[in-house]
Amino acid sequence: MRDVGESKVYLIDEENINIRRISPLRSQNVERFSDGFAWGYSGDGPSQLALALLLEVTNDEKLSVELCLSFRERYIERIAENCWAMSAALIQGWIDSELENIR
Repeated sequence: MRDVGESKVYLIDEENINIRRISPLRSQNVERFSDGFAWGYSGDGPSQLALALLLEVTNDEKLSVELCLSFRERYIERIAENCWAMSAALIQGWIDSELENIR
């Protein structure tokens, strides 16, 4: 289990040029799973992180909530490191693939 605590979560673009710090506040206004972010297990903190990352990439609340648990299962639950990176391009690619499978 990896709780963020004093750590920070950032989203990077595909060129590693734009790096944005991600806060749980925006995602908590859409759906509150947890007080903060966590990763490496199936739970509320990882769900909050998954939702926050999806919201940053899509800016679509409905779609982000719809895909949140699948994204958590595919990526967030599997993170075992304390320090890790995930790009907006990876997230968008996963979203595109999921939407193709739905249609």
